[in-house]
Amino acid sequence: MFIIGQLEKTTLLDIAKRAADFLIGFIRLPHLTGPHAICPSHYMGLAELYRTTSEKKYLDLLSRLVDIRGTVEGTDDNSDRKPFREMDKVEGHAVRANYLFAGVADLCAETGDKGLLRVLDLTWMM
Repeated sequence: MFIIGQLEKTTLLDIAKRAADFLIGFIRLPHLTGPHAICPSHYMGLAELYRTTSEKKYLDLLSRLVDIRGTVEGTDDNSDRKPFREMDKVEGHAVRANYLFAGVADLCAETGDKGLLRVLDLTWMM
């Protein structure tokens, strides 16, 4: 936080790390070990946070979020009617789909995951 007249301040990076650390703790709760319906807009941010800090926990969180998508009936809004690795067509909300595919592309770039790349290649021309 910014305090006038004092040297203490919190940077945006500190705020991003605290938010991601909260998500790491939150995703470990028993009721969230399964699927969730959530907008993938933060996926790219987690990849950038990993790239900036080199802290693998942020990349691990991104991987976990991608892997638990669509493991139960999802929504068209979030393109999570089936697990990402099983997607064979693009459906749902166009903006959120772009968040999803950009975030997964970031994850694939960092991990070299061939399963993710296969889905990205398959859905690219759609």
